[in-house]
Amino acid sequence: MDTALGYLYGNIITNLVDNVATLKTVDIDMGQLKSGGENLPFELPAAILKLENVVWERFDGSKRLGTVHVRLKIIFQYLRDDENYTAPHFVRTEVMEFYELIANVRETIRQISAPYHTRLYLINESHLKSNPEDMKWAYCMDWQCNIFSDNSDCPDTGDITIDYNMLANTNEFMERSDLSVVRIGEK
Repeated sequence: MDTALGYLYGNIITNLVDNVATLKTVDIDMGQLKSGGENLPFELPAAILKLENVVWERFDGSKRLGTVHVRLKIIFQYLRDDENYTAPHFVRTEVMEFYELIANVRETIRQISAPYHTRLYLINESHLKSNPEDMKWAYCMDWQCNIFSDNSDCPDTGDITIDYNMLANTNEFMERSDLSVVRIGEK
């Protein structure tokens, strides 16, 4: 039997593999960056996915509505450490390539729809703290969507309530000790 969470995971992985050709690895996040990421067991650039948690609330007598927190990390390896000295106006080509990759990933995730979950809504983007000698950049995207507990179709009404209190209290949300925060939509 397919589950809504399994379908969500598979849908994201499949869409990234099929639509973002510059990603060399797409996998589940099993804590590969916890040790600092110096010796990652995969090729870069990579995307690693973790379904952080699901907060359930009453929907009707037969099922519950779940709000899923999806965290996607994009890891990029910089190769030209002296490029800022040689690039016109000091704009690094690799940085521009990385932001293009992020935009492609963001658009691919935005386009995902499925019967078992609503569209994914981007709620936050941030950078993991990086080691300058390592030259790897890890960029995090936090998304939310809804699913039903009985794995039935979850219609996308175009409206999702983002539970920021739930996110702020999630054990690993923002991996607080290792982030510089960039909040989308704030001025």
